[in-house]
Amino acid sequence: MSPTTDRGWRCLVFMVAIATVIESAAGTLQAAGQSEAPSTPSTQEQAAGDAGKQDTTIAEAAGAVAPTTLTPPWWMASTRSIDLRLRPNAGIRLWPLFTDVVPVAPDETGDGAAMPWSIKTSLDTLFVDSERESAKFQEYRDVRDGTAAGVEAHFRDGNRLLNLVGRHLGLSDQDLAIDGGQVGKYLLSFGFNETPHQYSFDARSLYAGIGTAQLTIADRIQTDLQNSATTQEAADKISGYVAGSAQTVDIGMQRKRMGVDFTLMSFYPFTIKAAASNESRDGVRPLNGAFGLGNFEELAWPLADDTRDLRVTLEYAKPESRLYASGTYRMSSFDNHNSALRFDNPYRITDTSTGSVGATFANGPTTGQIALPPSNDYHEAALTSVLSRLPRQTSLSFLFSLGRLRQNEALLPFSTNTAALIPGPNNQTYNATDPAALPRATAEAAMNTATAQVRLTSQPISRLHLVGQYRFFSLTNHETPFTMPAFVRADADVRRPATPNGTYAPVLADYNRHTANAEGSLDLLGDTRFTVGYTLERTNRDFREVASMTDHRMKASLNTRASWLDLKASYERSVRNTSEYIFNQYNVVQGNPLESPVLPFLRKFDEANRHRDEVQLIATSQVTDALILSGMALYGHDDFSKSPFGLLDDNHRVYSMDASYSPVERLSVYSSYSFEQYSSRQKARQWSPTGVSNPYTRETGFDSNSNWEARPRDDVHTASVGLEAELIPRLRLNVAYSYSKSDGLINYSSPLGVAANDVNAFEPAPFTDVDDIAFHSVNSELEYRIGERLALTAGYQLEKYAVNDVNYRGFTYTPRNLTGGINAGLLMGSYLFQPYDVNVFFMRVKFGF
Repeated sequence: MSPTTDRGWRCLVFMVAIATVIESAAGTLQAAGQSEAPSTPSTQEQAAGDAGKQDTTIAEAAGAVAPTTLTPPWWMASTRSIDLRLRPNAGIRLWPLFTDVVPVAPDETGDGAAMPWSIKTSLDTLFVDSERESAKFQEYRDVRDGTAAGVEAHFRDGNRLLNLVGRHLGLSDQDLAIDGGQVGKYLLSFGFNETPHQYSFDARSLYAGIGTAQLTIADRIQTDLQNSATTQEAADKISGYVAGSAQTVDIGMQRKRMGVDFTLMSFYPFTIKAAASNESRDGVRPLNGAFGLGNFEELAWPLADDTRDLRVTLEYAKPESRLYASGTYRMSSFDNHNSALRFDNPYRITDTSTGSVGATFANGPTTGQIALPPSNDYHEAALTSVLSRLPRQTSLSFLFSLGRLRQNEALLPFSTNTAALIPGPNNQTYNATDPAALPRATAEAAMNTATAQVRLTSQPISRLHLVGQYRFFSLTNHETPFTMPAFVRADADVRRPATPNGTYAPVLADYNRHTANAEGSLDLLGDTRFTVGYTLERTNRDFREVASMTDHRMKASLNTRASWLDLKASYERSVRNTSEYIFNQYNVVQGNPLESPVLPFLRKFDEANRHRDEVQLIATSQVTDALILSGMALYGHDDFSKSPFGLLDDNHRVYSMDASYSPVERLSVYSSYSFEQYSSRQKARQWSPTGVSNPYTRETGFDSNSNWEARPRDDVHTASVGLEAELIPRLRLNVAYSYSKSDGLINYSSPLGVAANDVNAFEPAPFTDVDDIAFHSVNSELEYRIGERLALTAGYQLEKYAVNDVNYRGFTYTPRNLTGGINAGLLMGSYLFQPYDVNVFFMRVKFGF
């Protein structure tokens, strides 16, 4: 017998022993509760007696069902599943067709009385054969050898109550919620949860200091690489260092959130609500840094930040009043404990600022620096009011809010390169590492938001429902502007404007949006409703390529329900029109209009003219009492035909079918299948300032042999089947299998010319293996209920994840070009999930009393 099997049997015997002891104790407690229960009439007897009183007052009726020391059973109902959740990270998630069977019987004694409390617990022991085979298996969860607990508890004494729910206790994806208080007086709740995010196990890095804001490489390695004579020699050297000196690291982070909510209801009709929370992130995640176009590094971004939220609300509400009103103040503060990440250049030990931005070991900086998300504060005040029960079942609601966002972190120097000289204030030349070269010391960033909304709903006649709404939102930028005569690109070379006496400056973009919509629904014969709606949205922007944009959206839907069929169908048509597209707006605003870094024919899809069509059909049929069938079809198409370059069209299709069959009460089987397809078409041009295809000086029209098109497509198939059955009384079986497969490809096309008139004078090859993933998941549980309050469960889960992608083929931590020289820089491999095949066995004991 293997050690794992032996350990499993020992655990099973131990859990059976625990179950037996608890069952005995629960029986004793139940008997004690029955013997000590006061001889008060049952709830049903009270209700029957009160029904005969013709002159019963409201107060007497409330007293007839008011809670006593012993709470009625329905207050003790189980509300959450506390079992360990072995949910897959890929594929579909299977939901049971009926409520999870729990071993907690109604908390009702023989005479109709109940205990004032209830407790349900779940203890799981897991045996995982390859828990670190791939970070994908653990991506957002914690599944490993060991034990986890779940608990749910309720207490009620008169108007006082206390509830507790904890899940996955002891694991890094645990959560706990506690709430309680006095009904009609106050409520207090506390919540805590953790969420892991694993990116990679066993990534490889030459950097020391992983997890800090200072990543370093040994000076001897930098010196040796800088002394390389050729790119091939440098590639050979760094490959050897990665193989012999790189450390193995895990790339992942942990998110923790803790919050408290308090509600005070003692000042009726006013209610005061207050909530405070803190969410922290700690760990590392992948990030790309660069020292130029030919030298980029995959880095470990250190995460150490806190987001604190505070919310205070005052509400006015009376059941007999038509008016509801509330005022809310909210504060959100983001505090990043790392303002910047510094990292060594593997190929340089000394600074130089000569040569091109594409150089590697020949020149460049010894250290790079990246600014991390800055600490900032946001404040918002909001007023809401609702007028209801107006004539014709009309209600009117209003919302108005103002927000204030501020960020004033210290600006980083232009560069870490001590050899770079840059013009600065007072027409002086400064070292690029000197903060005195900056136009000012801090960001002085400031934005304000404003939101206003009014909504009207009415039913002028019995079959007609009307909705009208107008919403306004604005974001205005109040940052103090400044200009710069130059900057340092990728810490490698000093970049000056292409325009004589030109400048660089931050682009203080802001926008406002007006949205108005109207909707009417007409109830037709039977349970059928026809709805039409129209939405007009106008967006105005400052300092972007398109100054204004108008969207017209029309939608029609039909919902009908018969005894055996539910049908929902809808069609939506959207037309977007924009003002003139100014392709170099970014450079014009900065004061550098002669800069030409972009293809002038390109249109960004979020600012381009567009036609959109979407059709959806959903049907559910109860063919018989035992058989339910459902299906869904969705088609969408975005047409950007007025864009000469960029995204030209985008399509998606989704079809799904589901079936559930319950021939007898103790058996339910179900299955599903879905197909999804996503495709698009994009167009661009390969060009450089000195090349034949330069759109500004050489090929100034749309036609060029250097144009190319990409047609990516993704097909996703997902199928599942499962059953839930009560094999014999007290013995329940749940088995589910799912399979998901994605198949992606990218086809390319380009006119074929010769070297004299074609930058890419070849037939581009397609990528036929793009995110080709196959995922299998088997979930099975066998539960045996011992008595009414105990259950033992044994389960097995299989997850198999296989991936075939072009990025995996020939992967190396130090990419090379076709001649064997350096092609990129230094990678860690943290973006590529490894395949896995993991078996999980678990045993569970659940008990409640």
